[in-house]
Amino acid sequence: MNTTSVIPAFNFTAFDHHLADFICKLDKEYNDSIYISVAALSSTLRSGNICLDLNLVSSVDVTLVTERYSFSAFPDVSTWIDKLRQSDVCGTPGDYKPLILDNTRLYFYRRWHDEHQVAEYFLSKATTVFPPMIFEHLDLIRSFFTINFTDIDYQYLSAVLSLANKCCIISGGPGSGKTTTVVKILALHLLLYPDSYRIGLAAPTGKAAARLKSAIIHAVHSLPCTDTIKKAIPTDAVTIHRLLSSHQKNAFLDAIGDQTNLRLPYRILVIDEASMVDLSLMAQLIKALHPQCKLILLGDKDQLSSVEAGSVLGDLSDCGIEHGYTDTFRSAIMRCCPQLTSLPNEHSSFANSTITLKKSYRFNDTSGIGYLSKAINNGSMQDVVSILNDSNQTECTFRSFTSETDFNVLLQKIIADNFRPLLTCTDTMQAFDLLDNFRILCAVRDGDYGVNALNARIISQVNPGYRGSSSAMYAGLPVLVTANDYRLNVFNGDTGIVSRNDTTSNALMIAFKNQDSSIVCHHPGQIQHYEPSYAMTIHKSQGSEFDSVLVILPPQQLPICTRELLYTAVTRAKKYVEIWGTYDSLNACVSSRLVRSSGLRDKIWGESA
Repeated sequence: MNTTSVIPAFNFTAFDHHLADFICKLDKEYNDSIYISVAALSSTLRSGNICLDLNLVSSVDVTLVTERYSFSAFPDVSTWIDKLRQSDVCGTPGDYKPLILDNTRLYFYRRWHDEHQVAEYFLSKATTVFPPMIFEHLDLIRSFFTINFTDIDYQYLSAVLSLANKCCIISGGPGSGKTTTVVKILALHLLLYPDSYRIGLAAPTGKAAARLKSAIIHAVHSLPCTDTIKKAIPTDAVTIHRLLSSHQKNAFLDAIGDQTNLRLPYRILVIDEASMVDLSLMAQLIKALHPQCKLILLGDKDQLSSVEAGSVLGDLSDCGIEHGYTDTFRSAIMRCCPQLTSLPNEHSSFANSTITLKKSYRFNDTSGIGYLSKAINNGSMQDVVSILNDSNQTECTFRSFTSETDFNVLLQKIIADNFRPLLTCTDTMQAFDLLDNFRILCAVRDGDYGVNALNARIISQVNPGYRGSSSAMYAGLPVLVTANDYRLNVFNGDTGIVSRNDTTSNALMIAFKNQDSSIVCHHPGQIQHYEPSYAMTIHKSQGSEFDSVLVILPPQQLPICTRELLYTAVTRAKKYVEIWGTYDSLNACVSSRLVRSSGLRDKIWGESA
């Protein structure tokens, strides 16, 4: 298996130079090592990194030219560290200075502080003591799950671990039942812990919050408990930003009565789609939590990380490493689940609060999409190609294009089969069904094979009256909302379809489908931020699912094209996925793993992680 990590690339901007110059002027003397350090640190933050790992980048070629200096390489690590330590603007953990050097990782103070706070919070929740009262209620816990005493039920195990811990991180791929499981977990908490009645639900985006709400409403009805417990489980979910913005309104005084120390009023807080939560947002969230609040994170650790800096869920899950449990938890779990005949021993108590749901209820044992997603995660190009070329499976296909002509020929059929029918569909609900059946996912937004160019190309073919996508407005045009509008209850990531409304003199309106499948229409002038969505970026597709998906990889190899990106795209499909690109671009995705520079993983799991 040939796997490479993506090394940070440095594209210096005027801001990087101005910031480096500003901090150098704060020092006792203008220092070339400080200048290149600040400029590189500022640049690497835009790539999602939290810090600058001196060991990782010291051998990287760099070109940085100023009026004072001309750099063609970074200093060697030992020299670099010595010069940073001699500077008045660089400190060590615990200092209050613009730069913090933590071992060989260089941070801006704010990023170091955020990382320190997050690590300190989760480590403070770690425990090695398994509550014996859980053994007394195993029959009750098992009654919420279908247990055959042959296979390991990881949903049941996640419930046991959540009841035993002060926080819980539940990871699982698409169709593993994360939301269904957490509803059962909430019901069990209400039954076993009477003080768990204050429960909050949140997600990083409005669309994810709406999906969480819908999933919980659907799952609550089938719970094997009384209506009183069912009614105590909340169904309203909000974005984390909205949760924090309403902090002052919803907060209450803590047990001490300290009026300066306000906390959110929850004893349990569930965060869905946690892979999309960046470090800064997580730091703000835990700062607002009551000390007795249990935080439950749900997400897919193998998915793309947050748009902003950090990879919190991946670091907390120690992505790529299979962990066991400490002695007391290991014996307790094996007692709760006799199917587990052995479990690896673990030195880190934090491992006791993590679990991965390994069974997919969407992809069965013979699913081509299931096999393909695992092969991508394992970084095995040989297995990926073997699956895509296997004539016995009908769920996955790869089509190679080597020229613009090849691409256009392939695209013509896609347009005819999937998008032209939207123009003649007069039933709005049917139009949404057509749109949910298929979507094009692009790795990038710009470029010949990016979202913008592809949407413009499709629009010019389905409706030649429009030469570009910016002014397009016609019946059958799918649109994607790009900003939250709480006034209209329309959120970033929501999909609408332009249609003619009989009740408004046949005027063009943008229709949206609510979670209860009802249709609501808004005038285009009311929706301030939207764009055509025949094609969307893979980042925007996170949390969505479609019957069929077309994934387009640009021929050129780009740093953004990694196995995490490809895995996320492939697992958006429920029935069929088709990948277009070259074998070189496919191999680049499968063999490249994006590892964001951060110290959170080491702080949680130890330096050997």
